[in-house]
This record gives sequence, C-alpha cells and structure tokens, in this order.
Amino acid sequence: MAQLGHLFLQGKYVPKEVVKAHEWFKKAVDNGNTKVIPEMLTSEIMVKATKTLQNPNATDFEKGVAHFELENKKEAFSWLEKATKSGNHQAMTALGLTHEKWGDFRKYEDAARWYKKRLKRK
Repeated sequence: MAQLGHLFLQGKYVPKEVVKAHEWFKKAVDNGNTKVIPEMLTSEIMVKATKTLQNPNATDFEKGVAHFELENKKEAFSWLEKATKSGNHQAMTALGLTHEKWGDFRKYEDAARWYKKRLKRK
C-alpha cells in the first residue's frame, strides 16, 4: 500500500495524484505501517494546499503558502510578494522563510530583511 502511495506522490508509472497518494498512505498506516506516517502527513498537507489553489476566494497569502507547501518555488515567491504589498504581516514572515529555503545561494540577507519588516509592523 505504501508503495502505491509513493508512486502516486512521485508520479512514477502513474499520473501524479496527491489525493490518491494520501489515501494509500492512510490505508498503510491504518493497517499498522507506522513507518509511512511522515508521508501520510506530508501528503495530507499537499492535499489541503491543492484544495486551497482550487478555491477562487483564496487570498494571495493563502495561494503563496499553498505553492510553498507544494514546492512550486516561482509561484510561491510571486504570490507571497503580492501579499506583502498589501501589508500582510504573515506574508512577510513566509517570504523570509521562502528566501531561506530557496533563495539563490540561500539569501539569508533577503530573509532577514523580510523578518525585520515583519517585526516593524507589529
């Protein structure tokens, strides 16, 4: 069961389908395979992120976080930057985290800049 979850999560030999991956990981855990609990939880987060992106009322911040969770780097940066322009404090922190994780050569200076902006807005 867990192997099927991995296949669907990675899109190997079958179309990539996060919902099906999560279902298979959950079945495996329900049947006693506790080793795949991390995969089950990760796929659950990805399912929620996918649903967020399908929601026409999702905010720029919510879209940015969803793309971050799905590891869509370019889209995460883009939506979070849009959210910061409207003064969203959470987006400033999230953009800092995004720079830490994916910035060119780990741009900690950019991350620190967003964290400082966030602190000034409290």
